[in-house]
Amino acid sequence: MVVAKRGKITLAVEIATSSAAQVAVFLVPAVAVISWAITPLALSFREVELAALLGAVAVAAVAIVGGRSSRLRGLLLIAAYAGAVALFYSAGNR
Repeated sequence: MVVAKRGKITLAVEIATSSAAQVAVFLVPAVAVISWAITPLALSFREVELAALLGAVAVAAVAIVGGRSSRLRGLLLIAAYAGAVALFYSAGNR
């Protein structure tokens, strides 16, 4: 946020997306390896989780296209987050 506040939106977006990619590249294989050691741990996702993941990718792509920020794009991100919260709340527990 500090970088974005200083007007370096492109750098802020690159930092955020690369950090998310690094977590995804490390976390999913790590959980897969750990699931072999822990028998009841399964690497399975519910439909709501997959929908949220695909929606997050789509919204992030729309938000960063062009490399410029606007209040409308910020509102889109907040609305997408609220939609994901509502989606998970309505899905309930496993």
